[in-house]
Amino acid sequence: GSWVLCSASLATCGAGGWTNALGSPDDFHATLEDVRYVTVRIVRKGVSPSTHTIDDLFLQPLPRAGDAGSPTSGVTVLSWEHLLTNVLYDLEQASHVTGAWSVVQSGASTNGSLTFNLTNSPPRQFWRLVLP
Repeated sequence: GSWVLCSASLATCGAGGWTNALGSPDDFHATLEDVRYVTVRIVRKGVSPSTHTIDDLFLQPLPRAGDAGSPTSGVTVLSWEHLLTNVLYDLEQASHVTGAWSVVQSGASTNGSLTFNLTNSPPRQFWRLVLP
């Protein structure tokens, strides 16, 4: 057997080439809230089309950094959204993006979000969130 990676945009119905059986393309985002399965139809030249159903499916946006709050009283606030819930993440910091990274804090996301309150952080730092 072999594994094949396929991807399709979930930004809009048309961007991913999706057919929304439950309504119009305007209903596409509402449909994404309760996905139970996805059917993939593969059409190749000279071969009859084949249809495959993928169930046990979980759709979630890619993690993204939220607002980086302005430092007030020596506290910098960094937040992330769309993370895996109840999963431990490490916040790492470096003075250069190609420099040596070090773990500053660790925390588990709650409801897909995670916020770090950093005190006395040096100016002009790079931050990244990683799975330990």
